[in-house]
Amino acid sequence: MAYSSTTLLADKEHAGIRVSVPAIWIVSFIIFYFIIKGLLDNLPPGGIGDYALALSCVGALPLSLGIGAASEYILKRQWPSGRAVKLGNNGLTVIRKDEEDIFVEWAKRANQLLWFFPLKGYPRGGRERRVPGSWLCLACQVQQDNHRFIVFTLMSKKLAQPLLEKYRFHPINLADFYDTNAVKNWLSTPSRPSLPSNMLTGKEGPYWLAERRRWHEGMELTKKDFNLFLQNVDQHFAELNLSD
Repeated sequence: MAYSSTTLLADKEHAGIRVSVPAIWIVSFIIFYFIIKGLLDNLPPGGIGDYALALSCVGALPLSLGIGAASEYILKRQWPSGRAVKLGNNGLTVIRKDEEDIFVEWAKRANQLLWFFPLKGYPRGGRERRVPGSWLCLACQVQQDNHRFIVFTLMSKKLAQPLLEKYRFHPINLADFYDTNAVKNWLSTPSRPSLPSNMLTGKEGPYWLAERRRWHEGMELTKKDFNLFLQNVDQHFAELNLSD
């Protein structure tokens, strides 16, 4: 499978979009509310104008939600995060905002770690909180010489199953480091756990170290792009029998 150049945009729902979309929704709701209420207030008494307050809220809600959804759709395509993975014939380039790009050559040795965990049993935040708790996080770390990067995606178990069967993903469980009370975890402030030293130096240490780095460095890809990324990495390193 050869690609002259394929760019996988990362973090499509970055912080700027997550802040802007709710703000657009609130502003549009207020605008539509006053527009509708102004129209209803001008109607003669004894009709639907008597219910102007309730009808204005009911009318403004779907209109503002529509504006919010349209804004999110447009922003995701017009406002990139500045981070991406570019797949090429000679290797891949990791484009990082405000940092030097990373280039990984297909012809050189590289180590790969694959792991996954369920998105439940711990206080989630950010993008993780916006998807069902039954979903999984699948992640991949690639390291070549002193260069290292991590990509991940969030998807349902049904969509993840073919990838888990095809590639060597190692299971971990973040919930092991949180209180077992699900309600307490749901109400807790989203945070990352302090990983005990015996976990970091044990058999699963490389995966937990990679997961800890993912919290700060990880780049989220869409399900489709993550699959395409795995296909390229697996194919090129498998050809040289270099996959870890």
